[in-house]
Amino acid sequence: MISDSDNKITEETMPIIDEWASLYSKIPTEVVALDEKRQYNQEKSPDFHDWLING
Repeated sequence: MISDSDNKITEETMPIIDEWASLYSKIPTEVVALDEKRQYNQEKSPDFHDWLING
């Protein structure tokens, strides 16, 4: 994709497959249960909580 702003042309590229794999590998894969208030228990989902806080 090419964009034009302030009379400058920049080219933006999509991530390659290895970059996508790296991004997806950082997403936690544990099951996270939500209560009736749509909250989760940090103790039952520590990896998910860490991911939310630290990325």
